[in-house]
Amino acid sequence: MTVDDGATLEEGPPEPEDVVIVPYDLLWPHRFVEAAGELRAALGDAVERIDHIGSTAVPGLPAKDVIDIQISVASFEPAEAYDEPLRRLGYEQLPDPEEPRHRFYRRPYERPRRVNIHVCESGGTWERRHLLFRDYLRTSKDVREAYARLKHEVSDRLRTNRYQYTAAKGPFIRETEQTADDWASASAWAPGPPDA
Repeated sequence: MTVDDGATLEEGPPEPEDVVIVPYDLLWPHRFVEAAGELRAALGDAVERIDHIGSTAVPGLPAKDVIDIQISVASFEPAEAYDEPLRRLGYEQLPDPEEPRHRFYRRPYERPRRVNIHVCESGGTWERRHLLFRDYLRTSKDVREAYARLKHEVSDRLRTNRYQYTAAKGPFIRETEQTADDWASASAWAPGPPDA
């Protein structure tokens, strides 16, 4: 599962929304801050980091108009520490059978969907991978532009199938993650402070 595609989970409610890629929106960071403030107030000390991830976190990158928020917790247990506050805010968890280091939440009846929540363990590979991918795209104009072209090409072809859209981008994302790992080693990259 890739973060900026939201649920690619084969379980759970069907996705009636088409894949619509829009130009980068200067309001995305503000929408993140608003949502993150609500999450921070509800979750308190249960979280260690709240970060804006995915394509909407990369200035200049077109994306689906959905803000991806990564919440890092010290441990998945006890789940009640984050699960109950998220449910009170209207979010429900969808299972991710392919990725045990990730908990995915969304508001099931929100149309259009505005926010995806990704809960991961602080310091884990899920957290690192998504922060690194975001930061690498922010610094690499050529890769960012190639990703933008791919998103448009694939969404034009697979507009009505979110799962196939996500799968079609997989090889590019995996290759970029490897390049980003090399970049991180060469540049001594480390996650910066949390976004909220």
